[in-house]
Parts: sequence; C-alpha cells; structure tokens
Amino acid sequence: MSIDYKLADREDSHLIKVKEPNSNIVIGAPHHAPRGVSNLPCKEHPDSDENAGYLARYLADKLDASLVVAVNAKEDYNKNPVRII
Repeated sequence: MSIDYKLADREDSHLIKVKEPNSNIVIGAPHHAPRGVSNLPCKEHPDSDENAGYLARYLADKLDASLVVAVNAKEDYNKNPVRII
C-alpha cells in the first residue's frame, strides 16, 4: 500500500514510518485524518488534525527528514511513543 493511499484512507488505521538514515530530524503527525474526518477512534485524543500528514510528508521531503504519521489512530502516539519504534 502506498503512502498516498494510507494518508487518504478514511476507514483504517495506519502508522507510516519512513526512516532517512542520514538525518537527525523527524517530522511527525500523530493525529492525521483525511479531509472531512474530524474524529479519530482514539479515546485519549479523539480530535483529528485533518490533512496534517500531507504537510508533514511535504516538510520531511524538503528537509530529507524521517517521517512518522499516524492515520486514523486508535491510540495517542504522543502519550505512548514507545509503540512507534
């Protein structure tokens, strides 16, 4: 499944991780949801940041940085970052 497909998926949860080996920068969007999806299935943080993953991906590409995007997340990765690794 492509990153574009995962970012646009309105139904399923995805954790997108792209590691750039020569970068110390990580761009993250832990509450991404596609446009029109205002609530996440996560109980701790149900409010989505609509389309934030697209901005994170753009910045990561421009900075040659690593990328982490939680799409329609069922848990709050800000509160439990160990689950990302």
